[in-house]
Amino acid sequence: MVRVTAASVGDLATLIPSFQRSLRASNKSPKTLATYGQAASQLLAFLCESGMATEVAEIEIHYSEVDCDEDVPGGPSSPARPSQTRDG
Repeated sequence: MVRVTAASVGDLATLIPSFQRSLRASNKSPKTLATYGQAASQLLAFLCESGMATEVAEIEIHYSEVDCDEDVPGGPSSPARPSQTRDG
């Protein structure tokens, strides 16, 4: 369990257990609990490994867009990605 201090209150690592408790209290399915918990942990790991802020107030949307085209097979710039348009 993460120790909560005045300095850590807004840190993602401190908030993840609370988020998971909230999901359990909302009676979410076990698969939802596992998936959301894993996603939150992966986000935290990504931010830490990238040297980005983990303080929630400092996390910016562009953090989630860093190298997305390179990391995701078939990303927007990939020629293997099917066209998003519909032929009429």
